[in-house]
Amino acid sequence: MSMDRPVTPQELAEELSLGEPRGSYPLDGVVGALAAFGLRVLTALWLAGLIGVTAVGAGASAYGRLAIVGAVVLALYGARAGARWLTGRYGRHRVLLYSNGLVTTHWTGRPRDWAQWSEVSGVTSRRTMMAGLILAVWTVAFRQADGGTFRVTVLGLKPRFLQDLNQVMIATPPTPTAKRT
Repeated sequence: MSMDRPVTPQELAEELSLGEPRGSYPLDGVVGALAAFGLRVLTALWLAGLIGVTAVGAGASAYGRLAIVGAVVLALYGARAGARWLTGRYGRHRVLLYSNGLVTTHWTGRPRDWAQWSEVSGVTSRRTMMAGLILAVWTVAFRQADGGTFRVTVLGLKPRFLQDLNQVMIATPPTPTAKRT
């Protein structure tokens, strides 16, 4: 692989013979999980304030403050939707699943890490954090044959990435050097 020019995830997948693309998923880490949690808590507080102000029948100033908080909540949801659209559109901060491996990308869109199924000796997934219906964080660890570990963090109660990864891992025949757990 030539490091003197930018390498796209597609070029890397071709060079490593990762096979056909199976999906592209948002990649989240601890910061993304905390941001999602904070946004959901802020929304819950705003809804509680809206219900409280409506039930009590507070004055116009309470409605004005609630309108400002509501505008901030809507702006944050808009920023999140815009960021998700941009990262998906330009392939930034994603997990790209292929039939013979996967590639994760930086915010710049360049490949960060990758794993080939022939070099993976085990895959474990576990829910690392659960806050009721507010937030669920899953960590998928790929144990590589050389002893290293490659981790991917995704958000959601039942992330589509986990379902598709399971289908790909079932469809991929085990190799003598790798075993699945």
